Amino acid sequence: MVSEDGFKATKSIPRNTLIRTQTPQTFRLRNLIAAHEEAKKKGITNSVASCTLMAELGNREMHIVPGSEKNVKITTVEDLEIVKSLLHVQKDSWLK
Repeated sequence: MVSEDGFKATKSIPRNTLIRTQTPQTFRLRNLIAAHEEAKKKGITNSVASCTLMAELGNREMHIVPGSEKNVKITTVEDLEIVKSLLHVQKDSWLK
């Protein structure tokens, strides 16, 4: 974890307790609306994703399902360059 200014390490989290998530994340609409309403009341305004919001609110059970490393989200020019490189090097395994 880093300090608010982003320049100092404040805590180390054991890697075996972490997972990486991918989009899309799904929640029942009524639960998501209720979570946003609760977050607004609690002053939580800067969540980066729905699963982050649910975690910040606590007491929310989220189910984890396996994903694929081939599920590459392209949102930046750099992402596009990475996908182009993967297609160039591993075209047969990436295009199925």
